[in-house]
Amino acid sequence: MKKKDGMKIDSDPDEILDENLEEKLEGLLSPVAPSSSYIDELQNRLTKTPEVVVEYPNYLISILVLSSGFVLGTLLLFFLSKIFRLTSSKAKA
Repeated sequence: MKKKDGMKIDSDPDEILDENLEEKLEGLLSPVAPSSSYIDELQNRLTKTPEVVVEYPNYLISILVLSSGFVLGTLLLFFLSKIFRLTSSKAKA
């Protein structure tokens, strides 16, 4: 393959784009040297198997919420029917 103005002739256009992108990024980004403690911590997290904790759902809270909603709804209907009966009986009298 021949080179002309820094670009390869007879090469795949995707390869040319990749090389141009790499050159641009190399010019824009400065290399970073991570600290050794970060590397050690990352290596430990990647190689150590994580501890799995299974939390079971607390059904008591959901049952309590549903029961209180049912009781409050029943009481509301009961009181509304009483109020409706009182107002309708006063209207008849």
